Amino acid sequence: MKHHIFVTVQGGVAEICEDTVPSGVVVEILDFDNLEGGEENEMSHLSPQLREYWMKNHKDWGRCRNGCPCGGEMSTKSKP
Repeated sequence: MKHHIFVTVQGGVAEICEDTVPSGVVVEILDFDNLEGGEENEMSHLSPQLREYWMKNHKDWGRCRNGCPCGGEMSTKSKP
């Protein structure tokens, strides 16, 4: 079973030293600055596990807004 570690970053740089990551652990970086240009396009490059993590947590991070890909309450997609 793979284990995942998700690192979030905004306004900075995240680097992972692969030598320190144990075998069987996948580390992925979610860079909020990259999402500013177009979340739907940028999210297409994320792994299914990272997309699921983002969908479960982005509202708590204040990331859900008009036009949000999740179609949530703050999204224009959910409005008639």
